[in-house]
Amino acid sequence: MDYIIIKFLNNFLTKFFYLDVLVIFFADFFIFFIPFLIILVYLLKRKNIKPIILKIVVGVFITGFLNYIITEIVQRLRPFVLYEDIIQLSRFFSIAPTDFSFPSDHTAIAFVIAFLVYYQWKNFGKILIIISLLIGISRVIIGIHFLTDILAGIIVAFVVSLLIHKIFIFKNIKDKSN
Repeated sequence: MDYIIIKFLNNFLTKFFYLDVLVIFFADFFIFFIPFLIILVYLLKRKNIKPIILKIVVGVFITGFLNYIITEIVQRLRPFVLYEDIIQLSRFFSIAPTDFSFPSDHTAIAFVIAFLVYYQWKNFGKILIIISLLIGISRVIIGIHFLTDILAGIIVAFVVSLLIHKIFIFKNIKDKSN
């Protein structure tokens, strides 16, 4: 099933130049704009950014660590390495990478940030979740992840963000009682 989905999405590549550029931008680069977008929006709305920055730093660290452990256990090859008919259209992978694809780091990081913002600021969090979905799907389209890699990244991000959110709520309740 994973192969059928990636093959269908991957077939759109190299047919429309501007679509290729847009997909590459979301898949490879947009994740680096998310922190700047968060800072900009928080400052423009005059919201206190310190609590969310701490949560994001902790969330990204834990998510990266968990993804590393899962990746080393599963060791799933990337789609374009497994299947010759999958077009790989990523600037970062001009040759077959030595790393594995499961779960997607880009997707997990984007989603842990989006979920943590969502818990604090629902409307902006929804926008970041949509952006995170675009990042994940783009990584399938360009042939460097299977859909299940993306789903696993979302699950890791959700679990980590929920734990961090609950820990910070518990810490705030404890601090107020002292």
